[in-house]
Amino acid sequence: MIGVIPPGRRTGHREEANQNVAKRFSSLLPRIAHVSHRGGSALTPENTLLAFKRAVEVWLTGQIELDIRMSRDGVPVVIHDVTVDRTTDGAGAVAELSLAELQALDVGYRFSSDGREFPFRGLGVRIPTLEEVLREGLMPAM
Repeated sequence: MIGVIPPGRRTGHREEANQNVAKRFSSLLPRIAHVSHRGGSALTPENTLLAFKRAVEVWLTGQIELDIRMSRDGVPVVIHDVTVDRTTDGAGAVAELSLAELQALDVGYRFSSDGREFPFRGLGVRIPTLEEVLREGLMPAM
């Protein structure tokens, strides 16, 4: 915890030295970052290139949280669930589907912010590979 001495209060030499150290330390810390969970999953289909791009471009996110699973043919893909049932028009375990099968699924199919309209259905939103996400350069430099 970093203490702050109110203005006008007298401090001893040691307290002033501690405050200077605290200020220097604070200046080295990263500013509070906006983290987009699954790319902003309440507003776009989660864990998709569209979601990550929107998070960076529209919401100026500082960090992207994503989930990785392996396809049947050993390719790291970006999807949260063990199965594709909740987020796509398909069914089955991610680990039992090939990359081609996974990327043929419509990730916009089930997405709805109001439960009545499906604005991303049929627009080609698909499960990305980890390589595709990294290639987009959306992840902030560390």
